[in-house]
Amino acid sequence: MAVDLADHFIGQLIFLQILDTRFGRNGKALWHRQADSRHFRQIRALST
Repeated sequence: MAVDLADHFIGQLIFLQILDTRFGRNGKALWHRQADSRHFRQIRALST
């Protein structure tokens, strides 16, 4: 399970880096507003 969480966070970091280079800060902020609640629900589901 710990490995799954690690993979998940690494994937998130790579994804955010891609967003950062493509869209800059505005794109990243926009994505965060839309996806934060979904993302944290996924983490909670993974960590149980």
